[in-house]
Amino acid sequence: MPAVTHLKGKADKGGKTATFTWDYQGKDGDTFRWQTVTALGAGKSQPTSKREAVAAVGSDGNVCIKVEAVREGKPSPSVGACLKGD
Repeated sequence: MPAVTHLKGKADKGGKTATFTWDYQGKDGDTFRWQTVTALGAGKSQPTSKREAVAAVGSDGNVCIKVEAVREGKPSPSVGACLKGD
C-alpha cells in the first residue's frame, strides 16, 4: 500500500491552527490516520476520510504531524511534516 505524498502544512488565519494536506494514490475505500508529534511523544490518532487535517499550533508557533493511509485496518508507512513558526 502506498504512503501519502506531498504532505505540507499552512498556518490558518490567526495562526492558532494549521491545515495539512497530502496526495494519495491508493484505492477507493482507503482512509487515513493522523496525529500530532512533539518531542514528548505523539498525540491521539485521528481517523479521517479526507486528505487534510487541522492541528493546533503550539505556543512556539510550531506543529508537526504524521499521516498514514489505512486499508482493511492495516497502515501504510507513516509520513511526517512540520510547520515552523517565525
